[in-house]
Amino acid sequence: GAAWTPTANAHDIRVEFRVHLDDIVFLNATKAALIRSAGVLTANNCVGQVFDVGFESERSSDLQRWTNICWWPYWSADANVAAYTIANAVGFEIERADGLHMTNCFSIDMHRLLRHVDAVGAGSGMAGFAFANVYSDGGDGGIEMVTNNYAAHGFISNFLHNSDPASSGADAAFNLSGTVASHVSILGLTNTRSHAEVVKVTGAAHKVQVSPNRISAWDSLAAGTVYAFHAADGAVIDLLSPPDFTDGTLFYQEATGGKINIPPTLNAVTGDMVIARAYTSPAHPIFLARRQTNTLNITGNGATHTVICNTVLTNKGGHYNPATGIYTCLVPMPHTFAGQCRLSGITAACTAIQFNLVTTQGTYLSQYNNTGRLNPEQNLQIHVVGVPMAVGDTAKLQIIGSGEAGNVHDVIGAASGQTWFSGRAEH
Repeated sequence: GAAWTPTANAHDIRVEFRVHLDDIVFLNATKAALIRSAGVLTANNCVGQVFDVGFESERSSDLQRWTNICWWPYWSADANVAAYTIANAVGFEIERADGLHMTNCFSIDMHRLLRHVDAVGAGSGMAGFAFANVYSDGGDGGIEMVTNNYAAHGFISNFLHNSDPASSGADAAFNLSGTVASHVSILGLTNTRSHAEVVKVTGAAHKVQVSPNRISAWDSLAAGTVYAFHAADGAVIDLLSPPDFTDGTLFYQEATGGKINIPPTLNAVTGDMVIARAYTSPAHPIFLARRQTNTLNITGNGATHTVICNTVLTNKGGHYNPATGIYTCLVPMPHTFAGQCRLSGITAACTAIQFNLVTTQGTYLSQYNNTGRLNPEQNLQIHVVGVPMAVGDTAKLQIIGSGEAGNVHDVIGAASGQTWFSGRAEH
């Protein structure tokens, strides 16, 4: 049924010394094998359908070799069973496994192919691992590593990831996090579908080197909000070669001190690269928009009004929204903004008019004082250079009229460009 869950059985095999498995089928195991203490598991040509975990290495301080391991729905392909395993099952659960080698390992309809979360007092975590020809298919995330106590270091070669389009997970194909700096090399990464990022690295000055191949269909459940490669909180991603992006618009994101080093050859790639440094962002964001029609009775008695320039003349990168009048930064670097607003309906009662550039990080003010002047119309202008902008920061024009008995001021819009807003990243 829809709420199907497996029986909470213990592991089928418990390894506390040296054990070799060859040509074993785990037909419907809740948990296949547990490696503890001085246990060392050598496994070859093992297959099966597991519901919670395949091989679980709790404490192993010696070399382990797992080759040709395939987790597949041999027992049941029922949709409810698959829904459970996609939400819960992990092919390989690692707390500590020094010198672990995995070759030709595969999982389908599982939450993750491999998850490593180290533990206090384990003495080590994932030291000197080597994975080759690993494939996570039809599930949620691929490989996750959390290093809060010990460093993980090793390499992965020929990693293929393909999430299940029907599941609701939000995990990256490869995700490294935690407070202890780790170093992982991924030599040959192909992503045909991922619910979230392809490579996500956060925290602790982690370093991940990636030589990507074909990269497509990341962020498959919430398209347009997640980047293919994401580095944050001091983490570094080194791209050793240009990815072959087959779709998408959000490629690279550096957040809160993260850094992505990209080969210069990427300069020739077209599209909105969305990264922090000028030489790696060929889609230089530039926009210019004007107000086409009048907006009546919007300020005068202290009301704050966002000036919406709703006719776009230039919008390279698509970062300006003509429906809201808001520019959203996706290339974090200083920007130049300029704007003009033609205001009418001004009377002698008006004491001041503020024409502001409002950004996430600050407000820049241009003020017109009307005391003693009878000018019913006024062109207000602002021009600011070097405005700091981070990814996700916004910028907009606002106008505030004061002193009138009511909000009697109008914004004049026309094809002649009497009210307009423009900006660009300062490459």
